[in-house]
Amino acid sequence: MVEAGTKDIDDDWSVILDTTDNFESKVASISIADTERTYNSLYEYIKATFKINSVISVLQIDNGDSKSIEIALSALKDIGKYEIDFKALWGHTIRNQSDDEDRTLLSEMVKYETTYFDRYVELLLKVRGKYQHKSYIELLDSLSQKNNERGFLAQGRSKKHPRRYVLGTRLLEALVQIQVLHLEGDKFITQSLSIEELMNNLRKRYGLIINGLEEERFKNVDIHTHLAFKENVEAFKIKLRQIGFYNDLSDAYILQKIRPRYELT
Repeated sequence: MVEAGTKDIDDDWSVILDTTDNFESKVASISIADTERTYNSLYEYIKATFKINSVISVLQIDNGDSKSIEIALSALKDIGKYEIDFKALWGHTIRNQSDDEDRTLLSEMVKYETTYFDRYVELLLKVRGKYQHKSYIELLDSLSQKNNERGFLAQGRSKKHPRRYVLGTRLLEALVQIQVLHLEGDKFITQSLSIEELMNNLRKRYGLIINGLEEERFKNVDIHTHLAFKENVEAFKIKLRQIGFYNDLSDAYILQKIRPRYELT
């Protein structure tokens, strides 16, 4: 948003889920790469937050106004216009230090920044960034229900098994219960759907990918990646059998359906 100068951007967020419950699976490395991309982007997210909050504060934008973010993003596109305001803020920050040693330390921390705006943001990163980064990692772990059957994130005890996106059994059960519900008129009914329909729905609604071969980023991939996603789809079917939603009683693909466990009356 900071680069675009607006919050109206297309964000097709998606991640590869490893459904095998195996840290050494073929798809694990792909899921790990997606997880690392998310967690490695935290620094830039925190920096962008500091930039927006700094502009809101210095320009005295009402942060209670729903348009405050849009106003701040617009200002960031031409931040040079407000350099004199950030020069005053930087001067105030330096004067507030109790002795010359502290003032020198602050100047050393931002000596490679060329504008007062960049100096102020860099100072915030140096002073608060580490704590914020640690807190956001803990937040993502908590929201993702790490190492919990209700979640979609797993991490082993060894460094060989870093974070990767997975699909907890309890989470899968909840998602499938939602997918087999359909609105008919003014009431809900349950309805069967195919494995492909279920995977497509999870991708479109939640950005959760089981079979990534139709994704643009996996076009023209090697045989190893094809085998990884094939293994992942088979593991997905096994999970569905375990929770009682799927029985492939026939070799006919058209008969392989996700069937509701309960009927609404």
